[in-house]
Amino acid sequence: SATFTTGPVNGPPYTMTISPRPTGGTVTGAGLNCGVNGSLCTASMPAPMPYGMSASPARGYVFGGWTGDCTGTNPSLYLQLSGPRTCGAVFTPAGGGSN
Repeated sequence: SATFTTGPVNGPPYTMTISPRPTGGTVTGAGLNCGVNGSLCTASMPAPMPYGMSASPARGYVFGGWTGDCTGTNPSLYLQLSGPRTCGAVFTPAGGGSN
């Protein structure tokens, strides 16, 4: 006889969610356009895959880094989308002063 158990939950849905919605820029990727220039903040893919995103600051802002399931300060990244993932993008005013 054989016994089967489930492993870590890495199955569907294969969704990428940007949360909270960025206020100083926009995050784009396949099916995503979230932030100042769009409101598509969740994308679903049919299978696990490397998922690429890019963070673009609005005028007067700079990209500060990724949060959640995404890490780093490079505005472009790939994340293995092997289950539901949530990332955030931090944008800060350029120069640190009020604009």
